[in-house]
Amino acid sequence: MSNTPIQGKAECADGACGDVMLVIVDRATQQVTHYIVKDTEDPPVERMVPANLVGESRAGMVYLTCTKAELSALPPYLVAHLSETYIPDYRYSMPYTSVPGGIGGSFDTPITADYAMYDQEQIPEGSLAVRPGMRVMATDGQVGELRELVLDPTSGVITHFLLVANRREGELGTTLPLSTIDHVDEDEGILLRLNRHQIDSLPAVPLRPNKNDGEFTTVEMIAIVYDDPAGAQHGLEFVKDLSARHVLQVVHAAVLVKDANGTARIAAHEDMHKGRSRWAGALAGGMMGVLGGPVGMVVGAAAGFGAGAAVEGKVNKGFADPFIETLKERLQPGKSGLLLIVEHAWAKTAAEYLGQEHGVLTQQELTDRLAAQLLVANEGNATPA
Repeated sequence: MSNTPIQGKAECADGACGDVMLVIVDRATQQVTHYIVKDTEDPPVERMVPANLVGESRAGMVYLTCTKAELSALPPYLVAHLSETYIPDYRYSMPYTSVPGGIGGSFDTPITADYAMYDQEQIPEGSLAVRPGMRVMATDGQVGELRELVLDPTSGVITHFLLVANRREGELGTTLPLSTIDHVDEDEGILLRLNRHQIDSLPAVPLRPNKNDGEFTTVEMIAIVYDDPAGAQHGLEFVKDLSARHVLQVVHAAVLVKDANGTARIAAHEDMHKGRSRWAGALAGGMMGVLGGPVGMVVGAAAGFGAGAAVEGKVNKGFADPFIETLKERLQPGKSGLLLIVEHAWAKTAAEYLGQEHGVLTQQELTDRLAAQLLVANEGNATPA
């Protein structure tokens, strides 16, 4: 899966060329057909960029295969129109009068024309303009806003979307399957088939505090539990080799073990994002606090995660009970686990490589499964018309 930002920076083949303002989605095929890019001309013009001119998109960036000159030649998204409205001018009118014994009559009210310029969006028929910050509504009220779309890299079909909710702990992101959407209205927003409590029960992840530094905005955790104590260490070496050969991009990796007394700890860890994964490291430390309690937190901080304690509450709230309890259940004494933090776009690839011989638990797979169960339950509880 590949995350497509609805708003971000655009880069042409010959350099930075503007900002992505929104995307156009075909309702029937559920595919992104156009990216609306405001170019760097003076004055700037919002251009309709066909999806086939987008080579790659990640971390708030959309990379176009066209040049700046070719971008400037694309049709504009907003087309100016002149509106003409005819209105009565009562300054020169006289009301109808009828005086007994006198002369009755009426005077037509003069009509004057009023002219105004307006911009009309060029949205193809059967399509929808998907804007950043679009409201996401549960069945019982607003739950957050739309931040990103997730596309199947082969077909280009939208499979998921990133719902961002503001909580006391900060921003939490939940990547929901498209099946949770009841319908989309340009005025009301995205209307879901789940209520707020159900959405809060799904696994989520705390978002990075600063989302404008060119790094990833959403991450996903992948856990693989091995039947022997050394299995996770071998898995870590395998992941390091894939990362060195640029086959797989992993932000952070940690080997987990559980002592005979049931305490989880980090036996080894590896920063694979060249020192740029402070937030991911904090998430790993926070996850250890949730898995192993206070002792696990101390181990996590001592292992170099530092800010783990600061986000323990966020991780506990973010990843929710299903993911944590499933991981605890699988990680038993005498076994070992490999915990990977990857950019969301690489989660599927990582799961495919590492799940060939061992069971793999991903936050997204768990979210999809739980969402499907909730939808089935809602249908069963629906009152017949």
